[in-house]
Amino acid sequence: MSTEEQRQRHREYMAAYIRRKPEQAEKARQRTKAWRLANPERKRAYAADPDRRAREYAAKKAKYAADPSILFLQGLRERGVTLDEYNTQLELQGGGCWFCGETEPLYRVRWPIKRLFIDHDHETGRIRGILCTRCNLSLSSHERGRRSLLLSPDRIAVYLTHNVWLTKPPAPLAGY
Repeated sequence: MSTEEQRQRHREYMAAYIRRKPEQAEKARQRTKAWRLANPERKRAYAADPDRRAREYAAKKAKYAADPSILFLQGLRERGVTLDEYNTQLELQGGGCWFCGETEPLYRVRWPIKRLFIDHDHETGRIRGILCTRCNLSLSSHERGRRSLLLSPDRIAVYLTHNVWLTKPPAPLAGY
């Protein structure tokens, strides 16, 4: 696909996105406008050197490849969690996933290191616990109204209704 075809595809995608979610599109426009006003020199630099963004992206990619834990720590910061809190919760959970106890999570492309992930409520932002990839995806399916074959409905109810962050999980339920 040529660059012009990619640009056209992106324009079409953004037009559809704006029709679906006008309030989020407006917030994005406001953030972009604020950034441009706060960074006029960087805006000019990007306009003057079209390859600059590609060079910066390549440098960032190389930095993450050299030290994959940077992405993990960045994810913790985004959720307002310190590494000590993460390790404390992981220790309370027995070193593994809150649901299944898995200590070796499945590999994910975005995260070049194997880590368990912080689960949070997407509506409130409240952190709920540390899950493996498989249980996190099953919980996500349950929240979207699909039946989870992997997780017990009773255990899901306990997880969703109690504040489990920095607390020890209950013993696994029979039949899990």
